[in-house]
Amino acid sequence: MRPLTIEVHGFTCFRDSQPALDLSSHTLFAITGPTGAGKSSVLDAMTFALYGKVPRMGRGSVKDLISHGRDRLCVTMRFSVADRTCIVTRMIRRNGGPGVCQLDEQVGAATRTIASGVREVDEAVEHLVGLDYDAFTQAVVLPQGEFARFLKGAPAQRRQILQDLLRLGVYGRMHKLAGERCRDAKRDVEAAERQLVMHADATPDAIRHAEIELAGASQRHAALVETRDGVREARVQMETRVALARELGVRRQELELVRAADTEQRVRVDTIARARRAREVGAELAQHARDRETHQARVNAHATAQGRLAAAQAAAGEAGVRLDAAQRAFTDAAPLRTRAETLRALEGRLQHLDALAAECRVLARSHDASRNEVTARQTDLRTKSEALTQASEEVARLDRALASPTFDPLELQACERGRDIARELRSAREQGSAVDDLVRRAQANLRSAEEVTRAELAAVTEARAAFARAEAGRDESVRLLTEAQDAHRAMTLRRHLHPGDACPVCAQSVQTVPPIALAPALASLFDAQNEAAEACRTLAARVSQQQERHARADAAAEGARHQLATAEANRSALRDRITASMATLATDLARYLPASRSAMPEHWLLERLDDLQALRTEREARERRRQIAEAVRVDADHLLALAALALAGAEREAQVLADQQTARTAAHDALMTEIRRTTDAADPRAELATLVRQLADAEGALDTARVEATRHDTELAAAIEAEVHASRAMDDAQRALDAITARITTALSAFGFASVDEATAALMAEVDLAALADATDAHDRRRAALEAQVADLAARVGTVAASDAHLAASVSAERQADDAVSANLRRTTQLEVQLEAMRTRALNAVALHMQLSVARQTYEVYSRLATDLKADAFQAWLLRESFERLVIGASTRLMELSGRYTLQWADEEFVVVDHDNAQERRGADTLSGGETFLASLALALELSEQVQRAAGAVRLDSLFIDEGFGTLDAAAQDVVASAIESLQVSGRMVGIITHVRELTDRMPACIVIEKRPDGSRWRQD
Repeated sequence: MRPLTIEVHGFTCFRDSQPALDLSSHTLFAITGPTGAGKSSVLDAMTFALYGKVPRMGRGSVKDLISHGRDRLCVTMRFSVADRTCIVTRMIRRNGGPGVCQLDEQVGAATRTIASGVREVDEAVEHLVGLDYDAFTQAVVLPQGEFARFLKGAPAQRRQILQDLLRLGVYGRMHKLAGERCRDAKRDVEAAERQLVMHADATPDAIRHAEIELAGASQRHAALVETRDGVREARVQMETRVALARELGVRRQELELVRAADTEQRVRVDTIARARRAREVGAELAQHARDRETHQARVNAHATAQGRLAAAQAAAGEAGVRLDAAQRAFTDAAPLRTRAETLRALEGRLQHLDALAAECRVLARSHDASRNEVTARQTDLRTKSEALTQASEEVARLDRALASPTFDPLELQACERGRDIARELRSAREQGSAVDDLVRRAQANLRSAEEVTRAELAAVTEARAAFARAEAGRDESVRLLTEAQDAHRAMTLRRHLHPGDACPVCAQSVQTVPPIALAPALASLFDAQNEAAEACRTLAARVSQQQERHARADAAAEGARHQLATAEANRSALRDRITASMATLATDLARYLPASRSAMPEHWLLERLDDLQALRTEREARERRRQIAEAVRVDADHLLALAALALAGAEREAQVLADQQTARTAAHDALMTEIRRTTDAADPRAELATLVRQLADAEGALDTARVEATRHDTELAAAIEAEVHASRAMDDAQRALDAITARITTALSAFGFASVDEATAALMAEVDLAALADATDAHDRRRAALEAQVADLAARVGTVAASDAHLAASVSAERQADDAVSANLRRTTQLEVQLEAMRTRALNAVALHMQLSVARQTYEVYSRLATDLKADAFQAWLLRESFERLVIGASTRLMELSGRYTLQWADEEFVVVDHDNAQERRGADTLSGGETFLASLALALELSEQVQRAAGAVRLDSLFIDEGFGTLDAAAQDVVASAIESLQVSGRMVGIITHVRELTDRMPACIVIEKRPDGSRWRQD
């Protein structure tokens, strides 16, 4: 991944939209600016655009990245991966509104969307870049606080990062896939074996036996069908005769039942005759029934009216008693009304009394507050007077202090002008011994690197010679194997040749067949050829490894030469700076520098500058304190005058309030005496309210009693009238009932009925009478029909026996014939199915044998592959080899950078070897800040180089470093700068963030971050 352009808006310190930052033409550049300007935010914007989060964010929300005063942030980055150019855009809002997250690919002048949405874009970016977020921040962008994670992190985390970068995970996926396919193949083998067991019965003998049995079953089927048809015809005839006999028995039983119902038939005839006579007087009977019902209803209504009359008379009497009691109570309440009028006349005086009492309470509170204010004013006056005295004494003391002797400003100015030169001179003297040691170590490193180079060159020569011998041995083994194979083929042809046969090779007649000789053993020759080929591969890898080690040693030697030249140049430049600085200080400080301190003028200048600055700071502080004290004294004088005025005003106000309180209290007491002459009640208003409630209760009770008495009188009159009306109606109904009874008695005697009730009981509805007549006719017809059917059935059954036993025997014989036919048919079908199944299984068995052979071969292949790729063997070996190569390269770089330390790999941890302390081995946690930076940088640079060299690994087209340069001294900074400059040789983009001017000046390009009150800006120099 190589960033091309970056655009931001509202991102951390970049509040406003920035011009597009074009990085496409840079291979080595620095990002610089003051502290807090936003240098690291440039790399944060790049990381946020790709992964949607930044290392500094931690567990915080991404909304914390939005600039203060802005409602959203937007980052757009255009980057290249291999030969593809992509654009990623992320925009989020502070209020949680809809944002934007999109990844596009630029194809010429057009763009096409690759992914949209946070999850889809995250997955697409990881696929494009080839790194997840953690690997990206440890191999491409090395942010603040995260630089040493690979050096000091957990072993599992380091293994995962290296595995991701070198894409060693492909072997894990191969192992997983091989295991899955091995299990699938094993299941296929087991399934094929189980199926073969199920097909074991499909033999040729079993098939022939089934065919013979099927032919016999087919022949028996025709005879069984003919027998079954004869038995079935006999069963049908017997079934018909049995059915007729059953029908004859049923009809005879029905005829007996009909004859038994003749008595009921005669009763029905008599009932019909009585009903028809009663119908002649039906109208008079209906009228009589209606008059009787009316009479009974009138009797019931009269009884109800009498009950209501008695209840109304009792209620009216009770209401009269309650009315008399209410009138007496109302008359007795006359004195209460007189007392209530007297109390109402006092309402005005009571209101005036309440107003005076409230005013007296307000005046009392105001008077108390006024006295408290007078006391507070007196206390404040005393405090202000004491403050004025103290302020005057402080001004006088500071005036005396300012009159003491001070310092020479010219001397201070001269020392300040030479301060930077003195600091540089002191730093240069301190670096002198270190630079000399660096030169000596560089010379020793050069000698050691040259010896290693010569040794590696000899090893390369030896490896090439061994490889040449191995190739010669491989060619010889191939020649011997070819000859042996030819001999084997010749021996095979000889076994089948006889004198006079045509030669299968040249087609000539063979006169004499050579004797058959023993051919060489091919197995041993094949093993020899494989061993020779394996030796060639091993030695070829050894040659490649030795060449790589020789190239690395040669590069180390070249680095050592460059380091030596750089160290000598730095030592010469340091000595020139020391001489020039001492001459400048001697000239500028000639008037003040003591002769005894001229050899080390920088120490005297810095000490004297500290003293002079302290004197100047002290005098300035005294002047500021004197100004403050004078201002305090003036304020105290003014506040004292104001306090005196406030005290006088508070005393006058307190006296006025006391006079007003006395007058209002006297008026209140006089009015209270006048009210007491009318009533002694503590609360006259409460007494009046009680009287008013009592009078209202008496008046309400009287009104209620009057209304209730009137209502009961009205109800009594209505009840009397209702009772008279009911009595008259009852008498009229009795007379009508007596008249109809006299008229109907004579008519009933003429038709043979003794009473009205008997005639009423004989009446029948027209529908019921018709139904009874129909039933009589149906009985006669049913009897005649049954007698005819019995005679006909007796003639059809005849005299031959036809019982259920005979029918059961016929049915049993038919069932046995059907069972025989069905059994034979089922056996025939079963034999056909079995025969077809055996033929199919016989064919399937052949295919299963072939499948089993293929499945076993597949299982053996994937089983061997899964065993070879076991995660705890092959992959662990690959990671161990990768870590060892990484440590070797990083150790060389660390020695070049530090001149003191190398790295080793032990127990999955990085161990630092201190060559200046008797080859002491110690953990990486014991390194200082600068040493940790150098070790981490060496690892990062070597890791980047190895990833670039590894075939199939993630391509790291860029590297960004954001930490640690300020912890290095000048010599170390120069070495680190040289190492970083060497990275751009392969076309890789390298960016560093630093405020060290020496490093910035060495970079071919620089991005400057300007810090402003309204937000940071960037520009390219």
